[in-house]
Amino acid sequence: MESGKIKELFGLAEISSKQDLRAGSLDSWTIRYTAGLHGIDDSGKIILVRRTADDSSIPQFDNPEEIGYVEVYTDGNAKLKISYEEYYVRPNKSAIVIKVIDGYLKRGDKIFIALGGRDSHSPGFRIQSFPEKNHEFKILVDAYGTGKFKEIASPCLNVVPGYLDSFEIIATPSLVETGEKFSVNVRALDSSGNSIYSGLEGKKIEVISPDIFGLNSKIFRFSEDDKGIKKIKGLILTKSGTYYFKIKVDNNTYLSNPVICSEESRDNLLYWGDLHGQTETTVGTGSVQEYFNFARERALLDFCSWQGNDFQVTRENWLEVQGEVRKNHNPDKFITFLGYEWSGTSGGGGDHNIYYLNDDEPIYRSSHALIEDETDLDSDRYPISDLWEEFDKREDVMAVPHVGGRYANLDYYNPDFIHLVEIHSHHGTFEWIAREALERGYKVGIIAGSDDHTGRPGLSFPTNQLREDFVSFDVRGGLTAVLASQLTREALWQSLIKRRCYGTTGKRIVLDISSDNYKMGQEYSTATPPKLKVKVRGTSPVQEVEVRRKNECLINYPLTNHYQEIEQLTGRTRKRIKLEWSGLRIKGRRKKQDWSGMLHIKNGRILTAEEFAFDRRDEGITKISNQIIQWNSSTSGDIDGIIMEIEMDNTTVLEFHSKNVKFKCPLFKVMDKPQKYEAEGLNSRVRLVKLKQESDYRKEIDFTYIDENISPGLNPYWIRVLQADGHMAWSSPIFVNYSLKD
Repeated sequence: MESGKIKELFGLAEISSKQDLRAGSLDSWTIRYTAGLHGIDDSGKIILVRRTADDSSIPQFDNPEEIGYVEVYTDGNAKLKISYEEYYVRPNKSAIVIKVIDGYLKRGDKIFIALGGRDSHSPGFRIQSFPEKNHEFKILVDAYGTGKFKEIASPCLNVVPGYLDSFEIIATPSLVETGEKFSVNVRALDSSGNSIYSGLEGKKIEVISPDIFGLNSKIFRFSEDDKGIKKIKGLILTKSGTYYFKIKVDNNTYLSNPVICSEESRDNLLYWGDLHGQTETTVGTGSVQEYFNFARERALLDFCSWQGNDFQVTRENWLEVQGEVRKNHNPDKFITFLGYEWSGTSGGGGDHNIYYLNDDEPIYRSSHALIEDETDLDSDRYPISDLWEEFDKREDVMAVPHVGGRYANLDYYNPDFIHLVEIHSHHGTFEWIAREALERGYKVGIIAGSDDHTGRPGLSFPTNQLREDFVSFDVRGGLTAVLASQLTREALWQSLIKRRCYGTTGKRIVLDISSDNYKMGQEYSTATPPKLKVKVRGTSPVQEVEVRRKNECLINYPLTNHYQEIEQLTGRTRKRIKLEWSGLRIKGRRKKQDWSGMLHIKNGRILTAEEFAFDRRDEGITKISNQIIQWNSSTSGDIDGIIMEIEMDNTTVLEFHSKNVKFKCPLFKVMDKPQKYEAEGLNSRVRLVKLKQESDYRKEIDFTYIDENISPGLNPYWIRVLQADGHMAWSSPIFVNYSLKD
């Protein structure tokens, strides 16, 4: 039906405000619906639906004094029954449902939906935490009460970034040779992590250190043309080493990611990307064009791929994605990969990200669940083993198991196509999938991505927790680091297949692991114990580097060295102790593990307490007294915790209480070695660790480890890094085939 006819028969919706809304702020506006020719009969409805990714306020209709109040009223001769429920179809499941009762609405009658209320005393309605052009208030009408809805033209508002909160310093590239030019990029962010585009003109940037060639001035200022990212280009390093750039803005100092300079030419350079995200085409926000533009211009990525849920991707959508992949692909500048998310149920394979080396490839969906046009239904491939048959003998297709709502089922592992697993995304941290794959003997590398739904690939931040039964993204999206000879699609592809890559939780941490001169991702045979060399260049002081053989932790550096001398407590003393918890409830969609609880110190005093790795703004700790701390926390496989300075002696005990686990730990035991307590759930545990003074931790870690206890057979070695800011990184394994000497 033509839009004009829909308006005539079913009505019109308009919005009171035309001003931009700032992400994460409170505001009020009114949507006015005017009934069409048919009006709305008794028991008819209109619904205002919201996208799954929208993390604005959950509407409430009872308390005008609270955030999220929505007032709905009419000038017609009827009453309105209002509710908010999961009512419609993905990606617009949740809706304000307005039911007409005890009367009817005739043509021209109006319904007013005042988000934030119409009384100025109401605090307002919280806007979603991320920007979006043309944020749509989608309205559908059931004029007859039949349950069949007709979508009308829906009003839109622009959501723009919030106000300036902080800066990030991104140095690109991470690996350079002496004399090679590189850049330092100063990126402005609001309090929700959104990249700010304007309002910075004239703001001063002072480069504090280091003094390097090409830095003719130490003072720079933002201009309008910078659009929120000041790019200081043409810098050159003349001596080898690791460099961090310290910059001062508004009396606050910021430190860049590491740049490692070598006097010798390198076989491989380090490239950063996000291979996983979605747009409004499926369950996310924004256009495909905006998606790639953000990845390149705002997130400063080297490569990117789009990964929409296949059961929502129409033929027209797929043509659009193909076109944008081609248009944005620019060798030596920015690399795109064509792909989609095969999103079959976990029983048939579960989520796998499919990547093509070439353009103009077809899409083989798991189903047409949300696609009305079924004329190409015969192209579906389910279970995923049927997709493997379709791709048989092809070397230009790759699949990466993913954990999101659905989780990948490793029973369908196929070594011809699966070379990697995704260990971290916007959904959480999923070490279990890497652990399970290695336990089964699969030779897989490790990457991380965002699965971004918010139009911010490569720079995804946690969204607001709404209610336990609604989806939220609890952690910052990840990044994939690839070591490749050049920035081309073919070079990146070969490195990914060879597992010359690793994943991080969003920071540009530099990892290098080798074993007897074999590099990350490689496989070799030996009859002597392998000699592992580990190098980490963190973006924050490094607390722990675990060396793992398969899933056994062989050494936890520097903690292992820290505990070599057993500390005997004599009298009362002050100690820094980290209490951390992590894990999942289950593998599936409602995976979040609730850790909210408290601790109590007996025979001691809590002198200081600070949060460790809390991700969402609605989480945190409360120090009730010098003996009691409470907290609100949930994890999606990631780590949360508390770092405390405690006055203690040999009689001091920490009591821990959460619904997952309760225990009592005499703290003198923590002086000997870390104490672990298993909890209900998947990889769920609590750990107590003695920490050094903060100044004792370094961003640069180098050590060697020889595994004298290796067993014959295939032994995958990999490392896990945990920083003082809670960010993490995981290397792909080196696979060592060990045999005893004759």
